[in-house]
Amino acid sequence: MQSYVLMLQTDADDKEITESVLANIELTMPVKFLENIDELNTFILHHGKPVLILINENTKRIGIEIVKHLKKDSSLKDIPLVILKENTIPEYVNNCYREGANTVITKPSTIELTNKKIQLFFAYWFKVAELPVNTEVQTN
Repeated sequence: MQSYVLMLQTDADDKEITESVLANIELTMPVKFLENIDELNTFILHHGKPVLILINENTKRIGIEIVKHLKKDSSLKDIPLVILKENTIPEYVNNCYREGANTVITKPSTIELTNKKIQLFFAYWFKVAELPVNTEVQTN
């Protein structure tokens, strides 16, 4: 199965911006979008594990809940989790890391800054960091 990035995203405008930036940076790995955590397990069974999960804080459940859910699942807990948030309160950020998030990113206020941050983010994760190898989820 092909490696991919999964993004939990409910905001259509944010999704459109992300897709536009990704088209311009020639990312070789596809980004798949889901609207809620409830679709996640079924999606992964059909597509294999993603190498990275992005959680937009606009999702219906708050980011910490989603991180807890994913980290409890032994077949998913090794996937890096990144939370995208509009405002970062230090206590919230600390809780995200405590529960297992790998990165918390504040969403910029302008399109230019958003484009730059998305480019830097993907450059880091795909040119600097070592991501887990995509393996199929083991079912019991």
